[in-house]
Amino acid sequence: IKPLHNCHVGDDKTWDHRKHLWCCSNYGRGCPGGDVQTFDCSAGFSQWKREWSEDKKLWCCRTHGRGCAEYNCQHGQASWQKDWTAQ
Repeated sequence: IKPLHNCHVGDDKTWDHRKHLWCCSNYGRGCPGGDVQTFDCSAGFSQWKREWSEDKKLWCCRTHGRGCAEYNCQHGQASWQKDWTAQ
């Protein structure tokens, strides 16, 4: 899936408002007041469920696809159309 904006290219001072909002929400870049805290998503990965903070899990999942919650797609399969969320 191709992201809406490439947040790793260019000077964020030249970005339009929509790109700032999208990149800040999804990658922590171009946020008002500067970029949000970033994390080393390789450090402690073998124990991420137990050791990482919720902020690190969220950031690493959004930016690197690591430390994401696992889903059981078989659970609730009989009533999935009314019970499952879009995410």
